[in-house]
Amino acid sequence: MHLPRILLTTAYSDNRKTMLTAGISLALQQRGRKLSYFSCGTDYLAPRINARLLEIHSRILDTYFMTDEQIRYQLASNSQIIDADFVVMEGMQRFYDGVGYTSVASSYDLARVTDTPVILIVNASDFTVTNISMLKGLISYKPDNNIKGIIFNKATKAVYRRWKDVIREELGITLLGFIPNVSDYLAPSMYILTDPEEVQETRKRLVDLASILSNCIDFDALIQLAESAPDFEYKEPELPHLEQPIRIAVARDNAFRLYYEDNLDLLRAMGAETVLFSPLSDREIPENTAGMILVGGHPEIYAESLSANVSMRESILRALKDGMPCLAFGGGFMYLCRTLLDYRKLPHDMLGFLDAETFPADESEALGHMKLIARQDTLLGKKGTVLLGHGYHSFDCSLKGDAFLASTEGEDRWFPFGLSMDNLVAGFAHLYYASNPEAAFRFLQAAEKYLKGL
Repeated sequence: MHLPRILLTTAYSDNRKTMLTAGISLALQQRGRKLSYFSCGTDYLAPRINARLLEIHSRILDTYFMTDEQIRYQLASNSQIIDADFVVMEGMQRFYDGVGYTSVASSYDLARVTDTPVILIVNASDFTVTNISMLKGLISYKPDNNIKGIIFNKATKAVYRRWKDVIREELGITLLGFIPNVSDYLAPSMYILTDPEEVQETRKRLVDLASILSNCIDFDALIQLAESAPDFEYKEPELPHLEQPIRIAVARDNAFRLYYEDNLDLLRAMGAETVLFSPLSDREIPENTAGMILVGGHPEIYAESLSANVSMRESILRALKDGMPCLAFGGGFMYLCRTLLDYRKLPHDMLGFLDAETFPADESEALGHMKLIARQDTLLGKKGTVLLGHGYHSFDCSLKGDAFLASTEGEDRWFPFGLSMDNLVAGFAHLYYASNPEAAFRFLQAAEKYLKGL
């Protein structure tokens, strides 16, 4: 498959790469390119932010969660579905850094697997010959890194001209342009997912940013670089499939918005119909629902409204007590509990399906990439089933659970983690379903049996 593509990333630090990537993407759209967008790593916010700002199709590509074959299929299928003719990948900060002390799931690893030309965004506010030596070390560290170009950030036209030929001679790659001080335009936040006014304001800044970048970056050379990406082959995975479609209700509103869209893609590919509902504003769960997913989010911010929607709480609770299969992670796990203490330590009634209380943690815990091994038979598979995901939470729970043994990559320790009941798997880990499609299908099979009254 021929698919022009680039991976934009930073050499060492963030450099506000999400908004800069969005600005470059918009400039490409203005040149008539139809984009698909991918984010490297576990970040489910960046693709959704850029999808909303740019109105483009976006997913993640993570080489820890997926095999090389899955990565290439994800790249191809999500580009074909919208007839994209250009792919922009946003890398992680620090090019070679992946899980633990390896390069797995790094920007480098994604570029290697997809054979994608890499453009480094480099802070040039105080650029010297020493920076050249550091970049030379970075480029020579692994010969298959695919680094083909550089864009200076926080630079002037004079700095760009001064170093353009030096970089070509010393590093053998192209300095494609520069980005001046554009700090006034770099202010996206996760709240653009919930605040229409902030979306509009950020879009205005993004249009202005794209205009600036169009005058400072050689987009003809950038597009030529993307066109040089070699063709690649991919194979559609063989997935189990339900005989008849079933409806899976998925919580999605301002309180519950942190999830992988890829997970819903997989369930749909297996024959499920995903039906969105709002625990904040709907009165009850959708009709003819066979299973339920309570995704992550920030119920603590909307605790008063969630508690006040008694009709919805009772609807969900009836379904769960009746045996409806449910997956609940992060904020969805918190919603299952009896009580939520907000940041002011004020209690709010939640579902009460779990006799537990959630409360602000002493400090946020970023667990990163995680491996979970079932210590017992669960809704998602037999004892020993392996699941992959990532963990982050700023709240804690009085009921921690021990249905799984969990390990964070890079740390040689295992700890009990997560809850399991006949019709529930829950916890603070956000699972990536495609890392174990059979486990996701087990959930659908349980939902199918529930619908049939078995």
